[in-house]
Amino acid sequence: MTDYRHDETDSIQSSDSHDGVKEYNPMDLEQQDEIENLSQHLSQILSTPQGVEKIETLARVLSTKTKAELEKFEISQDNFDLRMLLNYLREKSEAQGIESAHSGLAFNGLTCWGIDASAAYGPSVTEMARDGLAFFGKLFKKDNRPQRKIIQDFIGIIEPGEMVLALGKPGAGCSSMLKSCAGEIENFTKVEGEFSYDGLSQEEMMKKFKGYIVYNPELDFHFPHITVKETVQFALRTKTPAKRVDNLSRSQYVDSMLKLWTTVFGLTHTYSTKVGNDFVRGVSGGERKRVSIVEALSMNASVYCFDNATRGLDASTALEFTQCLRTATNMLNCSALVAIYQAGQNIYDLFDKVTVIYKGRQVYYGPAENGVAYFENMGFFKPARMTAPEFLTAVTSPSSRQVREGFEGKVPESSEDFEAYWLQSPEYQQLLNKYQDFVASHNPEDTRQRLDFATSQRKQTLQRKKSQFIVNYWAQLYYLILRGFQRTKGDFTYTMVYLSSFLTKGFVVGSMYYHIPSRTDGAYSRGGILFYCLLFCALTSLAEIANSFANRPILVKQKSYSMYHLSAEALQEIITEIPTKACAVLILSLTVYWMSSLKHEAGAFFMFFLFLFTIQQCMSFIFKLVASVTKDGTTAHAVGGLWVLALCVYAGFMLPLPKMHHWIKWIHYLNPMFYCYNSLMGSEFHGKMMKCHSFVPSGPGYENVSIANQICSVPGAIAGQAIVLGDDYIKRKYDFYFHNVWKYWGINVCWTAGFIGLNVFLSEFVKNVESGGDLLLFKRGSMPEAGSNEDWDGKVATREEMMVALNGPNADLKQIIADADIFSWQHLDYIIPYEGKQRQLLCDIQGYVKPGTMTALMGESGAGKTTLLNVLAQRIDFGVITGDMLVNENL
Repeated sequence: MTDYRHDETDSIQSSDSHDGVKEYNPMDLEQQDEIENLSQHLSQILSTPQGVEKIETLARVLSTKTKAELEKFEISQDNFDLRMLLNYLREKSEAQGIESAHSGLAFNGLTCWGIDASAAYGPSVTEMARDGLAFFGKLFKKDNRPQRKIIQDFIGIIEPGEMVLALGKPGAGCSSMLKSCAGEIENFTKVEGEFSYDGLSQEEMMKKFKGYIVYNPELDFHFPHITVKETVQFALRTKTPAKRVDNLSRSQYVDSMLKLWTTVFGLTHTYSTKVGNDFVRGVSGGERKRVSIVEALSMNASVYCFDNATRGLDASTALEFTQCLRTATNMLNCSALVAIYQAGQNIYDLFDKVTVIYKGRQVYYGPAENGVAYFENMGFFKPARMTAPEFLTAVTSPSSRQVREGFEGKVPESSEDFEAYWLQSPEYQQLLNKYQDFVASHNPEDTRQRLDFATSQRKQTLQRKKSQFIVNYWAQLYYLILRGFQRTKGDFTYTMVYLSSFLTKGFVVGSMYYHIPSRTDGAYSRGGILFYCLLFCALTSLAEIANSFANRPILVKQKSYSMYHLSAEALQEIITEIPTKACAVLILSLTVYWMSSLKHEAGAFFMFFLFLFTIQQCMSFIFKLVASVTKDGTTAHAVGGLWVLALCVYAGFMLPLPKMHHWIKWIHYLNPMFYCYNSLMGSEFHGKMMKCHSFVPSGPGYENVSIANQICSVPGAIAGQAIVLGDDYIKRKYDFYFHNVWKYWGINVCWTAGFIGLNVFLSEFVKNVESGGDLLLFKRGSMPEAGSNEDWDGKVATREEMMVALNGPNADLKQIIADADIFSWQHLDYIIPYEGKQRQLLCDIQGYVKPGTMTALMGESGAGKTTLLNVLAQRIDFGVITGDMLVNENL
C-alpha cells in the first residue's frame, strides 16, 4: 500500500534543494519525437516495479502541495518519467486538441430552506396510533409544517485546482452547503442565491453538464460482492471519452487509467478483493474510501464535493484520504469541497481555503492559513497545543471556546453575532470583491462553447447530443449486464441458498403430496399442490423489495455521477437474473412434479415449468415496481404485502371463481396469479379420466343401489357414470376451461411485459430515501423549548451521571467494578485461505480488558483492528483461529 508521508526523494526536489533542477515545462514538439506513443510508454512504466515506485513517489510529493505551492513545484530534469506523467494528464491532451472541462465555482447569498424537523416525539404505541388517525386528515390538508433556513447567506469562491475545507459541528449545515454546490437540492423546499460555474448558472449546469459536478456522500456506497478492479473498471468504461490521447482503444484506455489510479492511490494489491461493506468482508475502511475517490475521479469531473469524507477512518487513514484528494486536484486541476468533522493539523495544512459554519450561518471563508488569526483577532484564545481545525470548530461551541483576557463581554456570543461580525469584516469585503471579479472575468458564452465542445469530444457514437451520459444506451446496457453477472458470481453463496430453498421446498412438498391418487379423491390435492407451487414462486419474489432498497443508494449515486440510465439497470436485471431463476423453477418442477405424480406427459411438464417461470418473472417485476414508486422500505413492504394477499385470495383456489361475490369478482381480471392457476389446472386435468372414489347416495341402507341411481360426489360428475372427466371437474368447480390455457399464458406474458415497461420507465425517476439531519426523539410532554439555550442539544452527560443512569442511585461503583469479569487473550492467530494459498491476518496477538476502563485499539487502516474485534466476539465462521480467550483466567 502506498505510504503517503512528507518525504521527498532524490528524483523529486523542491525549488530550493539542488542546483541541478529545472523548472517543469510542457514537453515541446522536439521532445515528443523521442517517444512515438506516450501512452504506450506510460503503460511500460506502470508494468515495472521501478516505474510503479516512481509513480508512488510522485503521488507522495504531490499529496503534500497546496495549489500555491504547486506553482513553484519543480521536477528534476533527469526524471523524465514523472514529467511525462503530468504531461500525459494535462498538456498532452491539449496538444492533441482535447478540450479541458475544468471549471471553477462561485456562489453568493446561498440560502437553503427545509422542513423544521430537528426534534420529534418518539415512536411509542400511542404516537403510532395518533399518526394513523391523523393520516387521513393530511390527505385533505395543506402541508403546514414549519420551514426554516438550513443555511443562509453563504458566499465562496473555488478556483480550479483548489481544495476548500468546510468546518462546523454536526448539524451546522456543512452537508447542505456541499449538496447545494453539487446541485443535489431535491430534498430542500427552496434554494436561493447566485451560482457561477465559470459564468454558467446552476440550472444550466445541472441540465447540460451535470456530469462535471460530483457529490460523494459520507457513506461508501458500492456493490459489496464485486472486486475493486471490477468496480473501477466499470466506472472507467462508462466514462471513456470518444476522443482519447494517442488514439488509444477503449480497452487500452481503461487498462491504462486503471493501472495509473490504483498505483497512485495504493490499491493494486486489492485487485481481487471484494469491496465489501458493513456486512460483507472486503477491503478495509481506508481502502474503501480510496476506491470511492478513484471511482469519483474516473468521472473526469471539474468540481468534487466530499461529505464527511473521513467518517469511520483512523487518523492516519484520514490523512491518507486527504493526501489522495490533494494528489488528484494537483494532477487533474480539479476542485474539491470537503466537509470533515474531525480534521487533524496535517489534514488542515493540505487545504487552500476554509469556511467555518455555525448553526447554519457562515462566520468565515478565506485562506486556511488566516483562519486562526481571524478568530484570535476577534477575541478568542487558542491554547498552545490545540490544532487549527479543533480551534475553529470549538469557536462555534459555547462550552468549548475560550475568550482572551481583556475581551470578556466584547466577543460575539450567538451565531447571529458571529455572522454580523463576519459581514462587517474586511475579510468579507475582500471576498465579495473577488466574487464580483470572478463573475466579471468569466464569459458565460465562452464557457458554454468550451464545455459543449468538450462534451461532444467525450460522447460516444449514437449518443444523443443533449444527453448527460458519455456512452450510448446500448453500451450502458452491455456494461451493466457484465456487472450484473459479476455481482451474481461474487454473491455465489446467496445463489446457492436461493437454489437450495427451491430444492428443499420441492422435496418437502413433494413428499407431502407423494403419489397423489389418480381417482377423484386426489383431485383437490392436485389443485392444492399446483396452487402451492404457484404461491411459492410468487412469494419468493417479495424479496425484490428489500433488494431494491439495498441497492438504491448505489444506483442513485451513480446516476448522479451521470454514469448510466437507471432504466438500463432495470433492463439488465431481466437478463442476469433469468439463469438463476430459471434453474430455481426447474429444480422445483423436477422434484414436485414427479414426486406427486402429476400428469406423466412431457408436454404437460414443460407447460408446468413455463407457467411457473412466467408468473415468477411477472411477480418479480410487480414488487420491483412497488419499490420504484415508494420512498421507503416500510411503505413498500406494506403495499407489497397487501397486494400479494389480494392476489392470493382471488387466484381461484381458496375462493373459486363461481363463489366470488359479484361486487369483488372483477379483481380476477387484474390478477396474473388467477391466469397462471387457470393454465396450470387446465394443463393438468385436460383429458384426465378419474375413477370415482365416493358415490352419493352410499352407506348403510344403500348397499344395493345400482350405479344408475348414484352420482360421484365431486363437481362435474354425471349420474350413472363411474368416471369423472377432468375438464368437467375444473369447469364445474373453478369455471376453468382448457381452451383458455394458452390464451391466459399470453395474457400473463403481456402483464409481465407491461410491468417491465412500467418499472423501466419509472426507475428513471427513482430518488434516494429521504435524507435529513440527526433527529432527536422525546417523550410527549418532555420536549424542551428550542431557542431558549444556544447549545441546548449539545450537552453531554458526565461520567457520574452515566454511572448513576446505568447502575442506579446509591450504588457502590467500586464494588461493582471489582466484581466484574476480566477478559484476556493470548497467542491469537487467524489464518484464512486466499487464492489457493493461506494468508495470516492475526499473528500472536495478546491483551486484556480491565473492568471500569476503556482500552483503545489503534493501528492504521487494514492493520487488523476489525478482524481482531470479530475474533474476540467469536463472529468468525471462516478460516482457522488458534490461541486462548480467557474470562478470569478460565477458558
